[in-house]
This record gives sequence, C-alpha cells and structure tokens, in this order.
Amino acid sequence: MKTWIPTLLLVLLAFSVSSCLKTSEDDSINYYDIIATMTTVDDYPTFQTDDGTTLNCTNKVTPDTASFKIGNRFYLRFAFGDSIGHALKTYPISVSKIWKVDKKDFVSIEKDSSDTYYNQTLQSISNIEISYNYFNMVFNTFGQSGTKDMYELVRIKKAESSTPLDTVPTIFFELRHNVYVINYAFYNTRFASFKLSPLLTEFPLAKKFKLNLKWLVYPNIIQDNYVFTYVPTTINLSSAPLLKSNLKSAKNQSFSKSIFTAGF
Repeated sequence: MKTWIPTLLLVLLAFSVSSCLKTSEDDSINYYDIIATMTTVDDYPTFQTDDGTTLNCTNKVTPDTASFKIGNRFYLRFAFGDSIGHALKTYPISVSKIWKVDKKDFVSIEKDSSDTYYNQTLQSISNIEISYNYFNMVFNTFGQSGTKDMYELVRIKKAESSTPLDTVPTIFFELRHNVYVINYAFYNTRFASFKLSPLLTEFPLAKKFKLNLKWLVYPNIIQDNYVFTYVPTTINLSSAPLLKSNLKSAKNQSFSKSIFTAGF
C-alpha cells in the first residue's frame, strides 16, 4: 500500500493548454498554481486560498458569466506582482490561466445497498491532495460515448468498520468515471474539490481521518491504492504559514481547455 503526504493547499502542476486565445508565457517569469475561491467578481477579481490568503488580480480578466461567481472555486496559474508593502496574507497577482473547479459532495454506497456506479478507467492522475476540508483532485477522463458524462468520489461503506466514537476513523473511497462506455480517442481534464466536512458530523470525536482512496488508470486492470491523512481544519490567519513559503513552481503537463488565458 502506498501513502501520499498531502500538502495544505497546493496543486503542484501546470499545463500546456489549448484555448480560444493565443498566448506565450514569458519563460523569465516564475508561475505558480493554486486552487482558490472567488470572493469578488469584476474585471480584476479577488480570490481566497484555503488558508485564508487573499489574492488580488492586477491584470484584467474578462468575466466568464457562466462560471465567474462568488463562492466558486478555480485553479489559477499566476505570477506574483509587486508585493512591497502588501498587507499580511494579501498578495497582488497576475493571472495567466484559469480553470473552473467542480465543488462536489462525495456519494456513498450503504452497507446494505447495491453498487450502481460505473468504474471506467481514467486516462491519468495529475495530482491529489487534501487542502483544509477539501479533497482536491486533478485528473483526465477518457471521452464518453453518449450524452452522460459523470465522475464521482464514491464512499464504500461496506469496507468500513469505524464507529461514531472513533477518534481516527478509516474511510474508503473510490474515484470513478461513472459512464457506461468510454472513447479512448480523446480525454477531458477534471478539476474537483470534494467536500470532506460531512465526515465531521458522522464522526464528532474524530481528531483525524485515514482516507483510503482507489482509482483505475489505463491500461491497468488493478486499482491503485493510496492512503491520505485528513486533519479537520479551520482557517486561522494568525497561524497559517505565509503563502510564498509553501508554493512551488508550475511544471508542464497535458491539460484540456482553460476558461481564461491571458495574452503576453
């Protein structure tokens, strides 16, 4: 069994992306990637990271009216602006690309219920991490045949033996492409933040959780299996580390379209 140590809030990736605008990023600029929640909607939006850091966009971002809404989550590729004299936990940034992140609940298969979810093979996994009370996942699914195209984080309760009194419950999840037939000719990139907070209601005494996660990636026929540690957290601006101390540079990966790409 493999174990991943999740970071606090970062998805340590970046991408070569096709989009409606032509762009060429400056190799002399350090770009970073992060998932954050939109807090203001205008041509210069503001985002908040999961540790409470505010990111003020200094370049014009034409709003995507379908998805640019307060409370929605986005995957940002950005460079830091002039941060001299900025307030604590507040940074000016120049956004290069933006991807919409699906904020979803996990689904559960009860111990006495049948499994009705498909489990088609994934094209690839790019990154999985726990960020405060979110299970963040970035992965590629093959195209679907037909109109239905869904993916789910499925909780397998029949594999669990934890009780509400446990302080370290073990939860079993499977990441599934929930479609009947797939098309191997193309793929779609998925950005997802699954909410883990419902576990706190079921296990009120829990200090931390062991999350056993499985998924199936092409061409494997046996699921990969990793264990993550989830420590429930609330935002504390005074104790959270500075954003820059946690960030790592973006790296090239293969991804599908973004909803915003800046020209340079």
